[in-house]
Amino acid sequence: MNNVQLVESFDDIEDDILKFSIASFDDQMEQRIEKIQKQLKPHLKLVTTGNVWFDIFYKDVNKGTTLTHLLEILKIKPEESGAFGDQMNDYEMLQTVKYGYAMANAMPPVKEVAYQVIDSNENDGVILKIKEILKGNY
Repeated sequence: MNNVQLVESFDDIEDDILKFSIASFDDQMEQRIEKIQKQLKPHLKLVTTGNVWFDIFYKDVNKGTTLTHLLEILKIKPEESGAFGDQMNDYEMLQTVKYGYAMANAMPPVKEVAYQVIDSNENDGVILKIKEILKGNY
């Protein structure tokens, strides 16, 4: 994929921008998020997506709205569905399905909306829960 082009300004981009992903590899992530949030336009949202990553995107588009659309296409009810998450970009997705599982290492708001908090990513929480689900233990 060699379609990368350097531009001097975002104004030079003649395409739709769906989201920005930003990494902060030092201890300044909180300060960067706070500074950026103060300058965001009302139609945009900033969420953490990992320990060093955060995304900026349209506030009405998220994993939850995308999953809702997919479930409608596949004719699957939310109460027949599950999802796993740990970061704020998973928040709406876990609210969309009946079985929203938050990892033990998840952000506190993600745990609050979860159906159940399961073991951490480091302890293979997702695979362990999938094995339980396959045995009928939701």
